[in-house]
Amino acid sequence: MPICAGLVQLGLDLGKATIDNTGASLGTLQGMLEDRLTEAVKGVSWMPGPVCDMVDEYVGLARRTRADMTATVDRCYTLLYKLVGSEP
Repeated sequence: MPICAGLVQLGLDLGKATIDNTGASLGTLQGMLEDRLTEAVKGVSWMPGPVCDMVDEYVGLARRTRADMTATVDRCYTLLYKLVGSEP
């Protein structure tokens, strides 16, 4: 493998690690916020059921979106790594 491609792959690895670590940290914080919000809304006796259901829906949307973004970044990283490795 040429040195240039190796350096690019190292850069990709560094960028991927940075994105993974940032995503994991933000995911942890967002998960804690979502859990507290859900507890707060469901812990109030006068809160209408549909409001609780809406909170569940929005929390689910946020969690699915994070999972989808993570999977997309992983797939794109693999494709970029293949592209760099195929360069002469």
